Amino acid sequence: MKRITLPFVLFWLSVFSFSAIAQNNLYIELKNPGIAPPDVDYYILDILDNRDVQSLIGMSKSDDGGEIAMIKLNSDFHSELMDFMTTAFPEGGGKSPVIISFKKMWISEFEKGGEIYSHCDLTMMFLTPKMQQFYETTFSNDRKLENGIETHRVNLIRSLFEGVGLLSGPDIQYQYFSALNSKETTTETEDTIVATDNTLASARKYEPHNTSLAFRGGYTYRFAEIPDDLTADYEDHLKRLKNGYNLGADIHIFSSEKNGFGISGSMNRAKSTLPKVALTDDLGNILAIGDVEEDISMYYVGPSYMSRLVNSMGNVHFLYTLTAGYYAYQEEMSFLGESIDIKGGSIGFGMSAGIDFLASENFALEAQVSVLMGWLNKFKIDGQSVDLEESENLSRIDLTLGIRLFP
Repeated sequence: MKRITLPFVLFWLSVFSFSAIAQNNLYIELKNPGIAPPDVDYYILDILDNRDVQSLIGMSKSDDGGEIAMIKLNSDFHSELMDFMTTAFPEGGGKSPVIISFKKMWISEFEKGGEIYSHCDLTMMFLTPKMQQFYETTFSNDRKLENGIETHRVNLIRSLFEGVGLLSGPDIQYQYFSALNSKETTTETEDTIVATDNTLASARKYEPHNTSLAFRGGYTYRFAEIPDDLTADYEDHLKRLKNGYNLGADIHIFSSEKNGFGISGSMNRAKSTLPKVALTDDLGNILAIGDVEEDISMYYVGPSYMSRLVNSMGNVHFLYTLTAGYYAYQEEMSFLGESIDIKGGSIGFGMSAGIDFLASENFALEAQVSVLMGWLNKFKIDGQSVDLEESENLSRIDLTLGIRLFP
């Protein structure tokens, strides 16, 4: 005959005699732990309850040492654990989100050497935000029962901290990110799947904002070709004018997570000096020698469309922009104390690809490469219109770094 054990009897008493002992409950409130939580690189995203017995977390003798009492959390399982664990393991500092699925949480008592002990059994599964299991642990802790339910409370808190503390170390991080990058997902029960719907909505570290404002600056290179029949000094002068710096900004309002519309603007500038240029008359006589200085600025502004792709954590944005607008050319040339203003304008077309790394919910660092194209068919030199035999190529590439704000 199978021997009937005391735990077996107590379990079925809890099922069939609930009304008889329901009035004798002991409650554990997971607040003011008085114990420092372990330092781990994770924060608690959600709690799942996959225990076989969900109505209580253990059984014990009542405070008067008489009847058997049921041990429960002060509020419902999910709320009590979430409030406690998110306080102990908060988001921030580059921590990764983790979901804890409890398969077992049971508190009981046993006698040893004439002393009564609190016994806590835990089985915890750790999941990525995509519900992929990357670690599981089962362990128990014993603590001498000195002041009833308070001892059980401390034993439970120490056990929870010990379980999460096992996530420390590079091996666990490797398992976490290996699971996160795989395509397999863990769906234990229908209850888990339902919980997943709420979990994935909050899995991101940052949610994309509807408005973004960027400022950037960097290096510019023009694509204009240099004629072949030039002196070496003049050729070097034109090459210097092909290289410069740029400043830019854009603002976009997103109608959805991926699609935004706004305005983009930029300017670039390049300067160069060609030394010791001779001024001659019709007979070739040198009248004067001086330096030719050229200062070229180009300005662009126009409406733009931005496409945004956001990673699962929400802290990296991949941005693609298309724009068309007005592209203006302005040059000031000076020689021997005289200056000439050269101006022009055309339609410009641009495209860019960039990446934002969010440092906080409202601030990101940006790297971007962009191409802006345009051609001039005529200039205005000191206000007089001059048609060009060949179009002046204003096309350029910009390599920039900047910041993006999310007001």
